[in-house]
Formats: sequence, structure tokens, C-alpha cells
Amino acid sequence: MSSTGTPNSRPYSPTLLNRLATLLLSLIALFDIGIVLAPPAAAQQSEASAFTVETFPAGTSPSGLASDGLNIWVVNQTGTVTKLRSSDGALLGTFNAGLSPSLAVFDGSNIWISDNIGDDLNKLRASDGALLGSFPVGSGPNGLAFDGTNLWVANTFSNNAMKLRASDGVILGTFPVGSKPFGITFDGSNLWVANSGDNTVTELRASDGEVVGIFSVGTQPFKLAYDGTKMWVTNAMDNTVSALRARNGNQQRSFFGGRTPLGIACDGSNVWIADYSYGATVIARRIRNGALIAKLTLGGAALDVLYDGLSIWVANQENNSVTKISRSDP
Repeated sequence: MSSTGTPNSRPYSPTLLNRLATLLLSLIALFDIGIVLAPPAAAQQSEASAFTVETFPAGTSPSGLASDGLNIWVVNQTGTVTKLRSSDGALLGTFNAGLSPSLAVFDGSNIWISDNIGDDLNKLRASDGALLGSFPVGSGPNGLAFDGTNLWVANTFSNNAMKLRASDGVILGTFPVGSKPFGITFDGSNLWVANSGDNTVTELRASDGEVVGIFSVGTQPFKLAYDGTKMWVTNAMDNTVSALRARNGNQQRSFFGGRTPLGIACDGSNVWIADYSYGATVIARRIRNGALIAKLTLGGAALDVLYDGLSIWVANQENNSVTKISRSDP
């Protein structure tokens, strides 16, 4: 992805820039303004040594990740899904997953994979990867979420979200959202959908699909993560992540998320952001205040990120691998 514009060619003196920066920092401190600031170079490496990083081969062009509690499922855009043991990254199997699989979710027993060219969802048994069925949905299905009973999918080119019964794939409802929905996540009561085409997030009530709210975020929102209080949204085209209060959708803050922030996950204390443009850079920020705690460069274009309950996993699209990030022993 890329975004271009016409920069202002007017020169500014270093002294003027320094004064403006000082004024801006003063305003932030005084009014607690939620504004995006690129972190200083020293802070970018803060606490990086606290993590152990391991990388394992996956399939070609990995784009999505899911965990079944014991294993990591890696969606490869060339038509397969790779199953890796979480504890050591051992390859347990590779299974067919459609024409152009995109993302995945676990429903407690099975792995569901969206196929954004085949316009269907493929359901695989998690124990052995057996295909249990393919279920037609809307056009360009991508993001998936499980609400405890039903499956939800964001159909990017149909501009809707669809609800399916997880037990048999029967469609229970189709609900209009914004333009070009991509990511979708569940907060325990409602579904949140990132509408990449109109810079909004739509909140739907899980029980009946009614719209609870529509909230403005940054440019080209892509994926979402819920931390128990706030909904975090990656904005792919303006270098930010937005933090929204889940109770009312009000935006609390925006933070620097990298050049092209795409995937996002929460580990209970921190939010992890996959920056696609900077050689698979992953940024970690505290959910409490957005403070930068680590910036790790992994290599290979980070497209998705997942927390499996113990470790962070990153899909590295360009080098056909996944990276496991764990806290180092003290």
C-alpha cells in the first residue's frame, strides 16, 4: 500500500521547528491532547531486550493468524493454511484453504478461513485439518470474529457484515456497514467493523445486528483489537492507531503506529501493532496510556499479529515466515 501527497516545499528553520515542537509538547502536557507524535529513536528500542524472538517457516505469503489454544494456524494467500505447534513452532500439517485465503478465526473446535476470491468460508477441523465444509458469503470476505455461538465475517466488496451459525454455517443475517469493511472483532456484547473505504468504525449489536454507532477514526482503518475497555484500530494510511472507548465510541487518543500499521493484537497489558512498510516492524504500546515499550524489526513485511495467551505471533508476508515474540526470563 502507498499513499502520496504534495508536500509543502516552503523551508522552515531548525530554530522555528524546535520552538513549534516545544509549544506542542507544552499543549499536550497541559490539555492531555491525543495527538500523534513519532517516538524518538532511543525510545523505539526501549525494552526490546526483554523479549525473545524466534522465527519459523510458514507457507507462501502468510496473511493471517489464528490460535486454537495449542497450535498456530497460518493463512497463506496462495491457497493453504499451515499448522504449527505453539510451544516450539514445529510443523504439524499444511492444508488446502481455498483460492485466496485471507484471515482465520477459531470457534472452539474448528478453524474458519475467509477466501476473498472464492467468496466463501472454509471450515477445517482443528484436530486434523479436515475440511468440514465451504459456505458461500458475500463478495470479498476478509475479517472474521466468533461471538461464542456465531461466526461473523466482513464482506469487503459487499459493504456488509454477515452472521453465520457456527455449528452448520447457516446464514442468520446480513447487515450493512460502511464502505469496504475489512477487520471485525467482538467485545463480549457487540461487533466492531473497520470500514477502510470511509474512515469509520461501525458497532453492531451481536444479538440482532442493529447498528449501535458509527465512529470516525483515521485514514483507511484496517483491523481492530479489544483490550477490555478500549477498541484499538489501525489506520493504514495515516501512520496511526486510534483508541476508542468501547462504551460510547469516543476517541481517546491516536498514537504513532508505524508507516503502514495493519495487524493489531492485545496481550492484556500491551497492544501490538504490525507495521507492514518497515521490514516487519512490530510496535508495542501500553494499553493504559499508549506509551511505547518496544519496537522490534523482524524483516519480511508484517501483515498480521496475534496473541495466543502466552506469546505474540507475527505473519511476515515477504519472507514466508512467522515470528514468535515471548517475554525473556528475568
